[in-house]
Amino acid sequence: MNGTVFSMQLSATVRGIVVASAFVWLAVTAFLLLCFPAMGATILIPTDQPTIQAGISAASEGDTVLVMPGTYSGPGNKDIDFGGVCVTLRGIAGAESTIVDCMHSGRGFDFNSGEGPDALLVGFTITNGTGENKGGGISCSGGSSPTIVDMVLLANEAQYGGGIYCSDSSPILRDVDFINNASSWGGGIQCDNSSPLLEDCTFVENSAEALQAGAMGCRYESCPTLVRVEFRRNYAGTGGAVVLQNSHPSFTDVVFSENTASSYGGCIRSWFSSPTFQRAAFTRNGSGDAGGVLFVDGGSCTLISSTLFANSGSWAGGIACIGENTSLVVESSIICGCPRGKGIACPEGMSVSLSCCDIYGNEGGDWTSCISEQAELYGNMSVDPLFCDAWGGELMLCEDSPCLPENHPAGDDTCSLVGAWGAGCPPCGPSSASMTSWGAIKAFYR
Repeated sequence: MNGTVFSMQLSATVRGIVVASAFVWLAVTAFLLLCFPAMGATILIPTDQPTIQAGISAASEGDTVLVMPGTYSGPGNKDIDFGGVCVTLRGIAGAESTIVDCMHSGRGFDFNSGEGPDALLVGFTITNGTGENKGGGISCSGGSSPTIVDMVLLANEAQYGGGIYCSDSSPILRDVDFINNASSWGGGIQCDNSSPLLEDCTFVENSAEALQAGAMGCRYESCPTLVRVEFRRNYAGTGGAVVLQNSHPSFTDVVFSENTASSYGGCIRSWFSSPTFQRAAFTRNGSGDAGGVLFVDGGSCTLISSTLFANSGSWAGGIACIGENTSLVVESSIICGCPRGKGIACPEGMSVSLSCCDIYGNEGGDWTSCISEQAELYGNMSVDPLFCDAWGGELMLCEDSPCLPENHPAGDDTCSLVGAWGAGCPPCGPSSASMTSWGAIKAFYR
């Protein structure tokens, strides 16, 4: 082939490739501009700014501050304030590798200028925070409602809200672990006139040993929403996991296990509040006095499609209610295997309504006191629920369980599923829940 012709053809081919590439980049750029808003600046800590606070102070609305892995402490790395600016602060390597150590002097973050959900705090562990009075790890006040994601609050303390304190604020908390935080009220989080959303969070070994609410305290018309939250081994003087005072929370798909209170409410103590629980599981919780799971004094409490197993309390291992203005509604739930106390305890004449419930195998009695007349009404029963492996911690139901709709003693059109979880194993026959000595049950509980 003639060299000149070949060169012309090659040049045309190259020009075609360049033009085609230009069109591709133009298309990609147009797509990005159409689908994503203009991105703000990115500030890298400690490369661009020496401290986390310096990075936030240098940022404008919509900017992103990225923090390299490491442990950050000292001035500029505690009492960090977004200053009302909605920026994203992100630990690049996540909470396991990006640590704010307050060294027992000051808290981690302070949101106090009305920051909204576009103020994002992502991927940090906050530890050794002391918020003097309120919020050892994080404080949200003055209408501040940031979004807090992929965080660990570890070993922080304050008088109110060892991990987080909320006042007139409603932050969004997702994938937040509260571990070993302590306070007088609200070891993990304290909510005062606040309505946070908590999703996929855990509270483990938080405490309010001297007073109340080992994991979470709510007062002054707080209305938190909790979805897929676990409370495990929290403890307090009263309300081992949660204390409610004039508050109205909702709990959905939650698990409470091994929480304890020295007096009332191994899991929850509720004063003049109206909590609702749906698909909740309560196992091996205990109180020194009444209400191994719930102690309700005033207000209302609604429990739907839930399972209470092997909880312990002197008067009621499950639910204890007192007060003239108290009401309780329990639907499609199992209360079983309390090694100490009744399933439900309440004074005669109290407003208590149960339907499609199985109360069985509780040492202090099943259908007693104010619920005795409902034992054989409204689809209620007292039969072994046939868990797959209750003493091994598996509370799904055998395929022959009477708590499944098709096996209900009153017929398959009487009740829907009774309990928090459905079938999880083949038929197991009698008797998965109760055929063991009370001594063995108590030993298991301890």
